[in-house]
Amino acid sequence: VIVRDTGQGIPPENLDKIFMPFFTTKRIGQGTGLGLAIAYGIIKMHRGAIEVKSKVGEGTTFWVKLPASPSVGSKGEPA
Repeated sequence: VIVRDTGQGIPPENLDKIFMPFFTTKRIGQGTGLGLAIAYGIIKMHRGAIEVKSKVGEGTTFWVKLPASPSVGSKGEPA
């Protein structure tokens, strides 16, 4: 899955911190800094990976890679 925006981008000095719980550049009361940390945890729990590239003034792209799994039937059993 690729998610891309054309927003303000992430400064290079923050890229290595964005998946840390409670890291935020927002003012107090405007966000908790948990969104990307939770997404990272869920993706890792499913043996996946998430990568990010960003350029200030141009936006950010996230790649979410999850392992393939066998097909599952309607009752949750392998098809």
